[in-house]
Amino acid sequence: MIKYFNEVVAELQSKGTIFGAEYRKKNGEVTKINGRFGVAKFVKGTGQSSPSVLTVWDNNRKRYTALIPDNILSVTTSGSKYVKTDEFLIEQI
Repeated sequence: MIKYFNEVVAELQSKGTIFGAEYRKKNGEVTKINGRFGVAKFVKGTGQSSPSVLTVWDNNRKRYTALIPDNILSVTTSGSKYVKTDEFLIEQI
C-alpha cells in the first residue's frame, strides 16, 4: 500500500497515535524514536520550533524531539511499517 507522507503525518497528529520512526540525524547516524504528536504536558512556553520541522514527544528519551521530514527513513504505526521514498510511504511486508 502506498500513502502520501503528509497524509500519514496528519493522521498521526490528529489521532495522537504512538508511532515508531527511523531517523537520520545531522551527523549521519540513524536512530529510532518511539513518539507521538500532541503531547503538551511538558511545554514551557519558551518558543515555537520551526514550521519546517515536526515536533514529537519521544517516549524513550522523555523529551521533545524535532524531526526534519526529509530525514525520516521509515514510520511504523498500527502494525504496519512504511518506508519513505520522496513524498510517499510504501508499506513493507
